Amino acid sequence: MMNKDDKPLQQIVRRIHEAKSNDVSQCNCDLKKEVIYYKLHSKGPLINDTSDPRYQSLKFKQFTLISQDSKNQYCSSINGDIVKIYNISYHKKLQCEVVLGRTFLNKENVFTLLCLSSKLGIYEVHTLSKLASWPVHHIDSKICLYQIPRKKSKYAAFPLLHIDKDEVPKIQ
Repeated sequence: MMNKDDKPLQQIVRRIHEAKSNDVSQCNCDLKKEVIYYKLHSKGPLINDTSDPRYQSLKFKQFTLISQDSKNQYCSSINGDIVKIYNISYHKKLQCEVVLGRTFLNKENVFTLLCLSSKLGIYEVHTLSKLASWPVHHIDSKICLYQIPRKKSKYAAFPLLHIDKDEVPKIQ
């Protein structure tokens, strides 16, 4: 998304503007139909109304999530929760697969100059909740976390964009 380390915010804003002006739209695919479950296991937490089968990873068309893998265990839900995934299991009452995880209780803007970082889906997050569940079909995107320097327990959460070569906008 960025060409150089110089002026990253301005570059991100320009890339978003370019994408919109080139009629690049977000994927409107039904993620529920595109999910592949990998690596059956019997470890990890379960909560009320969840049971086997348990899986270690989920593969969507555009991204993969892996429980207990610090680089691949974060996602956002359609209601805006940023979730750290600990397990993937079946929910008896909902009758669907769910991710078991903890959501960040505090979400703030990382930056406010030019625009609010939340408008780009970028947040400063900290303080995890108790273990809860989210239906797999409520997963919206993969999230990448970076520790904020000089703030040991706070992280910058960025949505990850994965697109195929044929979906890349042509910049003229």
